[in-house]
Amino acid sequence: MRCATLGLMASFPLHTIASAPSGAKPFLALAQRLFKRAPNLAATLAESASAIEAYFALDGFFARSELSENERKVVLLAASIEQECHYCTAFHLAAARQAGLAEAAILALQEGTELEDARQEALRAFTIAIVRRRGVDCTAEADGVLRQGFSRAALLDVMLGVALEVFANYVNHIAETPVDDWLAPVATSEAP
Repeated sequence: MRCATLGLMASFPLHTIASAPSGAKPFLALAQRLFKRAPNLAATLAESASAIEAYFALDGFFARSELSENERKVVLLAASIEQECHYCTAFHLAAARQAGLAEAAILALQEGTELEDARQEALRAFTIAIVRRRGVDCTAEADGVLRQGFSRAALLDVMLGVALEVFANYVNHIAETPVDDWLAPVATSEAP
């Protein structure tokens, strides 16, 4: 269930470097360097210098976790789909395809079915449990991750990825961030 847009809430602008508050400008410039354009999420987050800085900090910490790139994609995509975030689901579908995550894994994530790769499935199940149960009574799924050879640090890394997605997903729900035109073809089955 999504929150209804409040009648008094003004639309969130999609900032450019010129229109962003001064503290947000360096982060929008970073987004442009990373993606050759500022994704709409970054343009929305730029309304608050603290918010965009926090997003990039969390993203950077998650990128340095012990999870592989494809394992991180599984966590981010599973959380976005579970939280029904239109923007992050499209973004992470595109990123997963560009990172080379198997199309069968992407399809399973979209359908909410078990992944063939046991390690990725353990991460998916733990991520979904965290999101659905807000971290309460997730022992069985955490044990499943550990049985796949991940460390306890990896459990914390998954939770870091979920926190990153909760922040981004909630921003997108409230701001109704439009999906970037350049994401549409990559997010569909038309893999690059």
